[in-house]
Amino acid sequence: MTLKQQFLFAIVVVSLLSVLTGCIALPGQEPFGERTSSSEQAQTMYKKVASDISQLDASVWDGYTLSVAGSIDDDFSSQDIYKTEEYTLAYHEGYPEEYLWYDGWLYRVEDAQPACRDMAWEEIMTEEYVLDKLAFAQQLLEQEAGELVYKYIPMAENHPYLLTAEYPEAQMDGKPVCSVKLSVRLKEDGAYDGFDLSWQEKHGKTNRAYAMSFFAYDGSSSLQAERKLWSLGQKLGATAESVPALSDQEENRQQCRQIIENMDFEALRQQSDYQKDLSFPKK
Repeated sequence: MTLKQQFLFAIVVVSLLSVLTGCIALPGQEPFGERTSSSEQAQTMYKKVASDISQLDASVWDGYTLSVAGSIDDDFSSQDIYKTEEYTLAYHEGYPEEYLWYDGWLYRVEDAQPACRDMAWEEIMTEEYVLDKLAFAQQLLEQEAGELVYKYIPMAENHPYLLTAEYPEAQMDGKPVCSVKLSVRLKEDGAYDGFDLSWQEKHGKTNRAYAMSFFAYDGSSSLQAERKLWSLGQKLGATAESVPALSDQEENRQQCRQIIENMDFEALRQQSDYQKDLSFPKK
């Protein structure tokens, strides 16, 4: 077999394997074994989820995460806020400084000496803000979605069904918002553990992008929250351990928690400049 024939044979084999494994879809098929349900099935599931979420008390969704991606007018700064049972923290990434709120204290990190002050969580995130966004999501579910998709995604083993509703326009706090989307990941039996809400708000000449997830606080965790805390702790000298790969983090939960627990934030505060006017940047 010539080199050219070997090359063509390899292409055929790879293509065949890709089709068999679902990486490449044949005409009329979806990749990775995914299946999109009919519009009627999507509408049926939408009505069921809308009914469930509208009837549940707000206390059911007392855990949440919020991510804000800044616009050009924000110099592309971003924020991530996590309220989970395992980690409750807020992180702001800007240039040239970063902010971290954790365990009752706010830290600012930049090229100069770190700064800190004690701060209540309510100065970062209020219950009213969370309830307002939850009520907004419930109001959306009372409307007809502009676009509705219900898919089976076999690679998402624990929650293989995804319901996504998009709304062309909406009002939030009396102001127009766009790119509004509500997503629910469901188990085989139709149960779900929470839902996601995303939207964009006009800021300057461009938009800020918001993404919020609601779930039960009890038993909740976030590997991303742990990574934020770990990364900044390492930068501040609270640990010499590097942030592991996400897969290692998932497999070695006890070890990762122990490294976080061993970080000496009290010693860090003693080395920092206490600033009574220090505040977490508002978005």
